[in-house]
Amino acid sequence: MLWLVFGPRPRTTGATVAWALLWPVLWIGYTLAHGAVSGWYAYGFLDVGDLCYAVALRNLAFVVLLALLFLLAFRAVDRRLPGTARRDAVTAG
Repeated sequence: MLWLVFGPRPRTTGATVAWALLWPVLWIGYTLAHGAVSGWYAYGFLDVGDLCYAVALRNLAFVVLLALLFLLAFRAVDRRLPGTARRDAVTAG
């Protein structure tokens, strides 16, 4: 979150949001696969054995939606803050 203070801004693009959303989706896939093999789910809201797949997937859709809302909020903040210049790795002599 240092980018809020130091920049460079604007930095968060639609591609950044998509890549950041990849983590929750991969986590969901791993968690469901792990639970199917072991019968153990880390969280009650996605326990397919207790809830059924329809309810667990609905709950997971809320997780993805919440992550997307946070990402879009960060992008909105990034776009509204004053722009900063990008620092070059090599400075001109």
